[in-house]
Amino acid sequence: MLMLTASPLAANGEVVGYEDAIECSALFTYISALNDEGPDQDLIDLSAKWLVLAMDRDGTSDGSRAEEELGPRVELLAEEIEDMGENDDIIQQMLFGRIEYCEAIHEEVADEFDELEGL
Repeated sequence: MLMLTASPLAANGEVVGYEDAIECSALFTYISALNDEGPDQDLIDLSAKWLVLAMDRDGTSDGSRAEEELGPRVELLAEEIEDMGENDDIIQQMLFGRIEYCEAIHEEVADEFDELEGL
């Protein structure tokens, strides 16, 4: 099960660690595809920024762990939502809760996001 958990400090001393960054990237990747008119570019950009943060925190020299794990994390989220059945209220509540969490921790990495404005 996909979990976004608040951790005061990641193992490497960062406030927002790898798990939160990759989960937020997966969340916004998934949500960007829900638009009936095609992928939402703003959400794709947001997902890309979270991915870059995850790549910076994934413990590899080239960010390859995060790149490899993003697709499976999106699939896991899709499966989790599919398992919820047809209850749109519960699905929306879960997604909005995760969005709110990502927005809250975004404040902790706002400076890093500002550096990624060109993405």
